[in-house]
Amino acid sequence: MEILVRLTGDQLAGSTLQLLDGFRIQIGEEMDLRNEARSMVHFRRLQNEFGLAMIAVPEPYPEFSGRNVLTMEWFDGVPIDDVAQVADLGFDPTPLVQAVMRAFFLTTVRWGAFHGDVHAGNMMMLRDGRIGVIDWGIVGRLDPLTHRFFLSVLSAAMGNEEAWADVTGYITRTYGPAIGEAVGLSGDELTGFVRSIFEPALTRPFGEVSVAGLMQAVQLQVAKAQGIEAHSRTVRAILHRLRSQRRLRRMADASGGLMSDFDRGTFLLAKQLMYFERYGRLFVSELPILNDREFIGQLLDGVDLSSSGD
Repeated sequence: MEILVRLTGDQLAGSTLQLLDGFRIQIGEEMDLRNEARSMVHFRRLQNEFGLAMIAVPEPYPEFSGRNVLTMEWFDGVPIDDVAQVADLGFDPTPLVQAVMRAFFLTTVRWGAFHGDVHAGNMMMLRDGRIGVIDWGIVGRLDPLTHRFFLSVLSAAMGNEEAWADVTGYITRTYGPAIGEAVGLSGDELTGFVRSIFEPALTRPFGEVSVAGLMQAVQLQVAKAQGIEAHSRTVRAILHRLRSQRRLRRMADASGGLMSDFDRGTFLLAKQLMYFERYGRLFVSELPILNDREFIGQLLDGVDLSSSGD
């Protein structure tokens, strides 16, 4: 790893240790195809329970499946981002994309779990007018603290002013008080800064914002908070961060691996939001990611943020 850092000289190289650890866990899960079959059964049940008739999840056939073999229902369709082929099928993809986003918010808000790889190869416009979601080998799971953070962000963007302080508190606890020093802000001013980063990405139309830009803005401030300036990428600073990452990993192992779960869950969550941004730009560029406010409001109704983590 230190050789890689010396070759790349990148300020984010220190994060590679945690990414590789998450990759190791992910590969371990994917290699046992029984995990994927269980995920498909679980999400098929949720799909039926909540009336998500426009979404199709393949039915696995356990009698023909095992650790190394997974046999499932055949889906016939085209990738959701192949605009020409989608148009040839004669169906409007807009309500289908919205249905998938609704399913994503449903499972993430209620259970902190979601399909962890919704790229276009795994989302198909089927010839019967439904949208098929395949490849359930990667399922994101948020630990309680990250789940609470996600709920707080949604609640804040939906109009709960007090929730922005919870969002800021979570970021400060996660990255340390130096995050405020990095931007020269504290208290209400820091909360306002955090809000200025998150709120537009969730409330403005897809065609006007970038979730990737949001993540980059957060990462830049985190890098500053850790003492690594964007324009001074010294090997010494990066190696110092590598050693810090190793200490954090040992702490995480001692506490049951929560930090590793946080990194993987947060990474997968951000990745799915960026995929949805792409589909939003293709099909609903005039709508924000939180356009289905009534549905999301119903999901958040009764959620006690004080008991979702800690």
